[in-house]
Amino acid sequence: MQAKQKPTDTLALSDLGLSTEEVKATQEVMGVEPVPAKEGGEIVEDPGEAPSRVVEFLTKAKVI
Repeated sequence: MQAKQKPTDTLALSDLGLSTEEVKATQEVMGVEPVPAKEGGEIVEDPGEAPSRVVEFLTKAKVI
């Protein structure tokens, strides 16, 4: 059974009492750069070393 869709109204600028000058973009895209590749994670084999490595990681990330 398909859900019912609520009808949508399309309004023009004149319907809202606006002119094209009043709705100009206020920001400009200066450039787009690709996201850098993600580095692989680190596996800690020694359970006794894990807490100190986590604290070191969080300190480096300026979380704590």
